[in-house]
Amino acid sequence: MSESGQKAGRDVVIYGGAQGLILLGSLVSFPILTRALSVAEYGTLALANTTAIIMIALAKSGASTSFLRHHAEAREAGPDSVTNLCATTFWMVAGFALLLAVLLSSTVSMTTFSESLISDKLMLVVAVLFVSGALRDMAYAFYR
Repeated sequence: MSESGQKAGRDVVIYGGAQGLILLGSLVSFPILTRALSVAEYGTLALANTTAIIMIALAKSGASTSFLRHHAEAREAGPDSVTNLCATTFWMVAGFALLLAVLLSSTVSMTTFSESLISDKLMLVVAVLFVSGALRDMAYAFYR
């Protein structure tokens, strides 16, 4: 098998294995959570999860696609260009995600929304999750 074929096979095993572990974790945790949590608690968990997913997409704002599009040009220009592209993309996404986290947390803490649906402390966890999720997705783009 060629070197590129071995690399592609290894990547398939890594990505497929990670997705398999996530699926296995979901199959184990779902029945436990549905029995351990009340309907309101499960709804709050679903709201927090959905908020994190939407905020990750907003925080990335197409940066991974832009990075992948410009990576070939940067590679042709030299290693310094690739380093600058990675650093710029990383700090742009990190800064925007942190700004969104602060705005989201402060907005929730200043409104009555937190009293009825989701607590301030849970929103801080969501903020940390979506900042780390946005940075994780950018790391995947860098790896690609």
